Amino acid sequence: MATLVLTTIGSAIGNALLPSGLSILGATLSGAAIGGAIGSLAGGFIDSAIAGPQRASGPRLGDIRIQGSTEGAAIPRVRGRARVAGQIIWAANFKEKKSTSTEGGKATSGVEVTEYSYSASFAVALCMGEIGGIGRVWADGGLADLTNATMRIHHGTPDQEPDPLIAAIEGEAPAFRNTAYVVFEDLALEAFGNRVPQLSFEVFAPALDGNTLEALVRGVDIIPSSGEFVYGTTIVTRKTGPGASTPENMMNGQRRANMDVALDQLQAQLPNARSAALVVAWFGDDLRCGECKIKPGVEIASKETRPYAWRAGDVGRASAHLVSHDADGPLYGGTPADRAPPPAWLHAGEASDAFASRVGELEEDKDPHPDRKSDPTSPARSCGGGARQAERVR
Repeated sequence: MATLVLTTIGSAIGNALLPSGLSILGATLSGAAIGGAIGSLAGGFIDSAIAGPQRASGPRLGDIRIQGSTEGAAIPRVRGRARVAGQIIWAANFKEKKSTSTEGGKATSGVEVTEYSYSASFAVALCMGEIGGIGRVWADGGLADLTNATMRIHHGTPDQEPDPLIAAIEGEAPAFRNTAYVVFEDLALEAFGNRVPQLSFEVFAPALDGNTLEALVRGVDIIPSSGEFVYGTTIVTRKTGPGASTPENMMNGQRRANMDVALDQLQAQLPNARSAALVVAWFGDDLRCGECKIKPGVEIASKETRPYAWRAGDVGRASAHLVSHDADGPLYGGTPADRAPPPAWLHAGEASDAFASRVGELEEDKDPHPDRKSDPTSPARSCGGGARQAERVR
């Protein structure tokens, strides 16, 4: 109302004070227009102060839908590795978080917008019996990004304790002994349309009874031995352009370094393995032992990486051996960076009684005797092509 009144009054006053208008840059504005604009501006402030800001609210849930849970449904028993959907065995009331922001110009107090986000805590039973661990998790058919999610795994042991969240909410809570299950705590639901997604899990349950492979393996060699950051337990990225990068050692859908995931899977699938040997490859430049020089190699001569650069011993990327290439790129992985294996040793050593590293020599198949290709004793011919690996204790 103030806007309408003051616009009318301002037009009248402007017309009286400036009957011939005002010229600005060759354009003439009437006094009524100038006075009306001033009055409208003043009226807007008054109306906003009296009525307050406009308010708008985003969508809000009355209840929440959860993944199906069927009374009397069979609980699977897993041996080896399997993808399991599971059953919801517990769920708390969802949590609602309200956030308010103001949108609009300085002339008015703007529009006050309230938006709501939701999270849920729930437990999913996976299978009967003890499991070694969980690998990938799928949500609504796609690999789930659980980087910022809190997920606790209960391995289904006969003496497992109740989950602390369930116990805190319920007071007295079952431990679900001999049943493997996971508990999600305050899982954000915005990415799933404000509902609990349909979840499935990659479950590892090694068969440790009898003479099975999982029960008999006591030690392993860790390969591939080559790859500049293949053994890094932190994600290393390579700069591909201004403000752009790509991961060098994260190709698993879990937003974790490949080595970190692999060591967890090793422990889950071969829990009786108590020793490990990490194989690290350097390169030889000649098949003749007396002439061969062994040196670290890189896949690309120039590469900018973070959080650390490649280095092996006192050799940096610029002075390292460059592995052979074809039209598709490097034929070999480079020597693992010195900063990559030590974290892997620490990670594996937590679950191992013995952990060692070995240096492997990779010979690129270059014939040192091109004039003797008809000789069947030629080293290059006897290798049969490719690379041969000779392990040496470091």
